[in-house]
Amino acid sequence: MEFQEVNNWDELNLKDDLLRGIYSYGFENPSPIQAKAVSPIKEGKDVIAQAQSGTGKTGAFSVSCLQRIDEKKKKFKH
Repeated sequence: MEFQEVNNWDELNLKDDLLRGIYSYGFENPSPIQAKAVSPIKEGKDVIAQAQSGTGKTGAFSVSCLQRIDEKKKKFKH
């Protein structure tokens, strides 16, 4: 399956607060693994990603998970 790669964080259609947090920590552009993996993960698709240590795999997972949180819901899903 092919995934579309983005060039910047704005193209990922992330929540404003999440995007502000990413930029405030100095991350100007997603790494190559983040550019490919964030969109399908945030859509709930299964992704197997392989890249060198320190390239942003954990960031891709974290950003995607934070994007999927519905802040309006006050209950936890078990």
